[in-house]
Amino acid sequence: FDTDDFLKEDKLYHLTITHKNTGKVVSAKTNLIHELELMPYFDNPTFKMGFFSISGDFVGSSVEWSHSKNAEMYQLTMIVNYTEYGISDTVVKSIQKDFPLIDHDGSDEYIQQISGEGFFNFLAYNINKSSSVNRRVNDIDFSLSAGGGDLQTYMNLNIPPTGVVQERPIYSEITNGYGLFSCRINKLQQNVAITTTTKEALANYLDSLNFIYP
Repeated sequence: FDTDDFLKEDKLYHLTITHKNTGKVVSAKTNLIHELELMPYFDNPTFKMGFFSISGDFVGSSVEWSHSKNAEMYQLTMIVNYTEYGISDTVVKSIQKDFPLIDHDGSDEYIQQISGEGFFNFLAYNINKSSSVNRRVNDIDFSLSAGGGDLQTYMNLNIPPTGVVQERPIYSEITNGYGLFSCRINKLQQNVAITTTTKEALANYLDSLNFIYP
């Protein structure tokens, strides 16, 4: 069958398993999360994300998205891509930052703020110093993940305990069994450009990491 046309976001999906020997039936059901919509700025080929201003100050940027039906939590991941120029080779590398989970609170729109200083610190703390390479930042990829209500409940119940009581309730939404049958979706936005002002500031402020500009 055509896997691209197999799952329909407006359908309710049922899972049924029958044990051949005992006849026991295990079942579960889930909705699907509708398509994720990131901010329309990403569709503009001239859009660039900046974390440093021409006046010499850190500036913040943000990623926005619309609520998707059946989603109960979101998480944004930022992937910064850069190139290392060594003595004998050139290598493209990436570092990844997972932002905190955002629970759906009934809002129609959501936003993840990224501070300018936080962006610079993220690079400074996650790239090793080296005197044998030069580096140039390329662009940013963003991955937005959304999870359904049962997945949200499962994750909340499995947060490490901080109190005296260490026991956890067993969570399962499967009839006659244990486990989780839920929904999740990812949206990937690749090659988001970075302003030249930010790239130049990286070379000036993170010179210990040998970032170069242009």
